[in-house]
Amino acid sequence: MAFDFRETSVVPLNQNLAFMIVGEQATWPGLGGLTTISPNMVWQNGKLMVMGGGFAGRFATPFNHSPGYVGGVNAMVRYDANDWLAFKAWGQYAYYGDDKDNPHMMLNPFLNHTGVGGAVEVKFNENFGVGMGVNYEYNHLRRKIEPQYLFYPVIKTKNVQFRV
Repeated sequence: MAFDFRETSVVPLNQNLAFMIVGEQATWPGLGGLTTISPNMVWQNGKLMVMGGGFAGRFATPFNHSPGYVGGVNAMVRYDANDWLAFKAWGQYAYYGDDKDNPHMMLNPFLNHTGVGGAVEVKFNENFGVGMGVNYEYNHLRRKIEPQYLFYPVIKTKNVQFRV
């Protein structure tokens, strides 16, 4: 936990395109940990934003004695219909190799999972709004896709926007 970090770097390539990379390490005593790197390309033109990339890393749980490896791809699209309404859609594929039956890995919400979903965000004023949607995530233990319903705040302060 003392060496946990989350570093983000954004490199603008032109007016509409940027390269973003995120490196992260998180440990949970007695439960394992995760170290990942996630490079992405972000394109925005007016009301439309498209982001796509991948991720790779290693993870540890009480069931694996040496670190396992994870990799995958992801994509996200956001369209701002007007000043107070936005639509989002996303998808992600995560590959864990031979560790696909590790229950600590598959039930940990902080690890990457295969899923697809969408949401609608409504802004009430300049600084606050809410988002609601659904994420369909593949459950390896039950071998089926299960819905996860989302309701989250959208908070904007100056030039930074927060979404949980």
